[in-house]
Amino acid sequence: MAKNLFYMEKRDGRLKFSGDHQEQTYLAFVKGLPDRQVMKMELAKNRVMKTNPQLGYWHATVLKHAVQGFIDNGHDSIRSATVFGQVRNYAITKADVDEYLKAEYAASNNIENIGKAKMSDEQMSELISWTKKWCAEWLHTVIPEPERTAQ
Repeated sequence: MAKNLFYMEKRDGRLKFSGDHQEQTYLAFVKGLPDRQVMKMELAKNRVMKTNPQLGYWHATVLKHAVQGFIDNGHDSIRSATVFGQVRNYAITKADVDEYLKAEYAASNNIENIGKAKMSDEQMSELISWTKKWCAEWLHTVIPEPERTAQ
């Protein structure tokens, strides 16, 4: 049997459907079940995934300034490899800084490094906020606020 999702919100100490459509869909679903059908119900907080503006700000502004901050502080490479017995340093990239900052964020907060793909909008906001503070403290780099567009 396929999973069915019904969105609810807590109001007055009870779970209530989020809108008439949710309740109508639920009632139609239940009506179609045979009597004495055993069902499993799972409740979970609805996670809103990170937003495109958050990702745009992260890639276009946060990482750009963080990379420059690393370079300005003499860290023009954070990756090296031994090739044919010689150590080669590779120029710092946005991808390197992205991975480094996510790992540092996870370690400093004692959480699993889940990567941006699985982050909620709240987690992404926390990563951005933490990164801005970290860059200011460790790289002496100020990351500008996102530009707000008129609505």
